[in-house]
Amino acid sequence: MFLSEPQHMPCNDCGASVARTEREQHMCDVDRRLDFELFQLRGEVDAFDEEFGVYLESPVGRFAAWYATRSRRPLQES
Repeated sequence: MFLSEPQHMPCNDCGASVARTEREQHMCDVDRRLDFELFQLRGEVDAFDEEFGVYLESPVGRFAAWYATRSRRPLQES
């Protein structure tokens, strides 16, 4: 049994459903493209907090946090 090809396919860059006949003329919306890229990176974004917390608990991370606090310029009062 042969299946017919779908009339619409997702754009590789923004994920929008695009008719096969309009693929060459398709222009990605900037906001949609950004949302699609963030969606593709959701696993890495979710893991960032955990990985950063582990880093800050390590000796190198504790030193980096201490040094950043120590090196911070004092706030100027207005």
